[in-house]
Amino acid sequence: MNIRIKRILTAVSISILMPLGAMMPAYAENGSGSNGTKKPAESTSDSTITRIKKTEVEVEHAKEQENEAETENHDQAKKILEEAKKTGKEHSKEERLKNCTEKQQGLENKLANIQKNSAKHLAKIDSVLLKITDAQATATTPVDAALITAATNAQVQATASVAALANLNAKIDCTKDTAASEISTFKAGSTQAKTDLKAYRDAVKAILKAIETLAGDN
Repeated sequence: MNIRIKRILTAVSISILMPLGAMMPAYAENGSGSNGTKKPAESTSDSTITRIKKTEVEVEHAKEQENEAETENHDQAKKILEEAKKTGKEHSKEERLKNCTEKQQGLENKLANIQKNSAKHLAKIDSVLLKITDAQATATTPVDAALITAATNAQVQATASVAALANLNAKIDCTKDTAASEISTFKAGSTQAKTDLKAYRDAVKAILKAIETLAGDN
């Protein structure tokens, strides 16, 4: 087994496919039973499939968290926009200023959380892709290079969208009548980041599926 790959895999929380061609010892190194006979080691194929399935569980968990955050962010953005419209259309200037000031901190916190959650999901998917590419670099039977390229391109797009969202102003100026339009712009940026993160996640999942298929063939 390649020692560098072994160190990488044991140092991270998500196990990724070991080189498919690497052969495990026929017996556990220190696996003698009570009668002195050696115990058979787990087969390379079984070990590989186990690691892949553990990785898919991690990705699915990240997906569930992402979906929950997306639903929350959507509801938050909708509520924020409705509040901003109400502030801008139904009250006098003095009332708008008062209402905006009362809600300002809460609204700003919600916008900041949308930015934080998007960056968090990007980092999770980046971590999985990094482990895949590290393992594939020395894999005896690597996956189709087109899958890696597609994931890398999706990563570039998602990174740009999340960065653009992070650059949007999450602060509200209650002295101006532009709160509704600014929040609308923020919502559009959040939607774009959500779309690109989903495409990135799906591209990484496609690689994991290919790895699992190769492991089954071997």
